[in-house]
Amino acid sequence: MKVNSYIEAPGSAGVSFNVAGLDYLCYNQVMGSEDALKRKKLYLLDLDGTLYIDDRLIDGAADFLRDAGSKGRVVYLSNNSSRGTDSYLKKFRRLGIDADADDFLTSADALIHYLKVSYGPGLKKEKIYVMGTGSFRKQLEDSGYVLWDEDRDGGKDPSMVILGFDRELTFRKLEIVSRLGLPPHALHRDQPGLGLPGGLLS
Repeated sequence: MKVNSYIEAPGSAGVSFNVAGLDYLCYNQVMGSEDALKRKKLYLLDLDGTLYIDDRLIDGAADFLRDAGSKGRVVYLSNNSSRGTDSYLKKFRRLGIDADADDFLTSADALIHYLKVSYGPGLKKEKIYVMGTGSFRKQLEDSGYVLWDEDRDGGKDPSMVILGFDRELTFRKLEIVSRLGLPPHALHRDQPGLGLPGGLLS
């Protein structure tokens, strides 16, 4: 899915994006009555905790998706950069949900848009160190960015560091980021320690 731009205004925020050649502008808004919900032509849905929990669909989710899909367009949103679109598609197949790659808008998509707008095509000639999962790294590579590897490129430092939500985190990755000392571009901002057993980390 192609992200066009982000909009912020007093008391609200929104996103402009393109789905299947059509431009959409969406602002945060309280849905209102059930009749108002039935008139909607575009449904923007979060994933974990909204449609499913781990590998279990939430009760009623499958029926809602069939109903929404018959009336309009369903787009899935996620700030979880640990999964690329391919990974989400595999999970959806396991859960019995029909979806295409263009049905997802993730924080990785937003990052790729940000890099394109902020740095232009010249950044694709540079190397980027990404602290993230293999799925996240692949999505950046598929978009034309060259990722820095310490063993291969150790003689020359990268021009940028990107931090994702890394379920494959190692102390070596942390050591590399600390050594490079570059201001990171970070994804998946959440309250520190949210959802961690035992409470917050300091």
